[in-house]
Amino acid sequence: MGCASGPLGKVLVTGLLFSVTGGCSPAEPVHQEITPEHQEASSPVPASRVVSELEERERMEAAAEPRGQEIDSGTIETSSGSVTIGAEVRIDVLEGVPLYLVERNADEPSCVVTHGDAVTIVAATYFEDTDWYDLKVAVAGTNCQGWIPENFVQP
Repeated sequence: MGCASGPLGKVLVTGLLFSVTGGCSPAEPVHQEITPEHQEASSPVPASRVVSELEERERMEAAAEPRGQEIDSGTIETSSGSVTIGAEVRIDVLEGVPLYLVERNADEPSCVVTHGDAVTIVAATYFEDTDWYDLKVAVAGTNCQGWIPENFVQP
């Protein structure tokens, strides 16, 4: 690829902003001042809107992530009483109301449990700001597991 040294090449190079490619550079540097007004006027979406949408996405992703203390062993005190990580407990929801177990960051539930079903507590997350636990439970003999609030189990 040759350098743009002829008159037509100089005209083309002058009209374009480009980085050095193949060792060629324009005969004279091209300086084009772009003001924020020019940038927003030429863009179909204002830059301020793009930034605010990116910030909102980051806030939503941060909110989806648990900000609690992960606990994978021991006994914890919940609003319903003491529960031990690794112990079997019973689901405590209104009879006839299904409880969908969903993994964090999953789109679909892994299964449904109902009042009185036995589950094993696999882990817990403690949220100090609300003095609350989320419990990760698993249904024995299945691949079903997910997170539920602490008040959905009978110790």
